[in-house]
Amino acid sequence: MHSPKRPHVSNHYGISESLEARRLYAASATLTAGKLNIVGTTVADNIVVSKSGTNLKVKLSATLTRTFAESAVSSISVALGSGNDKFASDNTVLKPITVDGSAGNDTITTGGGNDSVRSGSGNDSVNGGNGKDTLLGADGNDFLNGNAANDLIYDGAGSDSCYGSAGHDYIKVETGAASPDIYDGGAGSDTISYSARATGVTIRDDGIAADGTSNGVTQVSTEKDNVMPNFETFIGTQYKDLLLILSVGNHSVSGLAGRNDITTGAGNDTITGGDDSDSISGGSGNDSVSGGAGDDFLGGDSGNDTISGGAGADHVYGDNGNDILTGGEGNDVLHGDAGDDVLVGDSGRDSLYGDADQDRLFSFDGLWNEIVDGGTGGDVAVIDFRPYPNNFVPADLLTGIESFH
Repeated sequence: MHSPKRPHVSNHYGISESLEARRLYAASATLTAGKLNIVGTTVADNIVVSKSGTNLKVKLSATLTRTFAESAVSSISVALGSGNDKFASDNTVLKPITVDGSAGNDTITTGGGNDSVRSGSGNDSVNGGNGKDTLLGADGNDFLNGNAANDLIYDGAGSDSCYGSAGHDYIKVETGAASPDIYDGGAGSDTISYSARATGVTIRDDGIAADGTSNGVTQVSTEKDNVMPNFETFIGTQYKDLLLILSVGNHSVSGLAGRNDITTGAGNDTITGGDDSDSISGGSGNDSVSGGAGDDFLGGDSGNDTISGGAGADHVYGDNGNDILTGGEGNDVLHGDAGDDVLVGDSGRDSLYGDADQDRLFSFDGLWNEIVDGGTGGDVAVIDFRPYPNNFVPADLLTGIESFH
C-alpha cells in the first residue's frame, strides 16, 4: 500500500514570495483628480517620465511602465525614497513637476514645464529643464543647475555648487558652509542674494577667485571663500555688509538694512544703501546712487552720476562729471566737484558747494542757516525767496554765484 504523495507547494510559495518582494520594491504611479503621483521605494529607483504621442509614460523599473493620457494630467508629484535614486523627465513633458528627493544621493532632471525640486538629504545632483524652475538644496553637498529659462535656486547646508546657466536667474544663499560653495550666474542678467543670512557678509568681486584661478569672484565671510562669477545684481543682508563690486560691468547692488560699505568699479551701476548710515562709492561710469535713510556718505567718482541722499544728514560728492545731487530730508552737505553739476538741497538746512565749472544750485527752503557756494565758473542759484521779507537775502550765505532766480 502506497501512502498518498504530499502536494509539492514549495515552488508556489517561492513564486508567491518573489511576487511579494517585487511588489514591495516597485515604485508606483497613480492618477488622482488630475495629479499624477509617483512614489519611490527604499531601494535605488530609476524613474523616467516621457511623452509618447498623446500619452505620458512613466517607466518605474526595467520591466514596469505605466501609461496615462496627457490630457488627464494637470501636474506631476514625485516622492523619491531613501535609496540613491534617479529621476528624469524629458523636455517634451510640459506638465509642472514637483520632486522631493528625500534621503539618498539622488540624480534629478526635470522637464520642460515650470518645475520645483527639493533635493533632500544626501549629496544630490539636480538639473532643471527648459521651464522656470525652483531648485532647493538641503543637507549634503548638492549640485544645482537651473539650465534654461529664469530659475530660482536656493542653496542648502553643505558645500553646494549652484549654476544659473542660461536665463535671468536668482540664486539665494541661505546658509553658510564650513567649506567653499560655488555660485555661477551663467548667461543672462543674474542676481545673488544674501538677504536670508543671519549675519553680515563681505562680498568681493575683484577678479580674485577661491579656486586658484585668476578670474571669478571671491566672497569672504565667517565661512570659507566662495567663487561667484557672472552676477550682475548683488543683494546683501539685513546687517552690516562690505560689498566690493570692482569688476568691469553694469551692476546693481543693494545693501538692505545695516551700516553698509559699498564700492563699485567701472560701469553704469545702480546702488542702494538701505536704511542705515552707509558709505557708498560709485566708481567710474554713469552711476545711480541712493543712500536711503540714515546719515550717509555718498560719492559718484568719475562719470555723470545721479546721487540722492534720502532721509538723514548726508554728505554727497559728485566728483568728476556732470552730476545731479539731491540731499533729501535732513541737513545735508553737497559738493559738485568738477563738471557742470545740479545740486538740490531739498528740505533741511543744507550746504551746497558747486565747486568747479558751471553749476546750478537749488535751495527750496530759502537761505535760513543754509550755505550756497557756487565755486568757480558761471554758476546759477535758484532760491525760494518767500521766507525773506522784501526779498532780502543774507549775502554771507550766498557766494560764488553769477546769477540767481
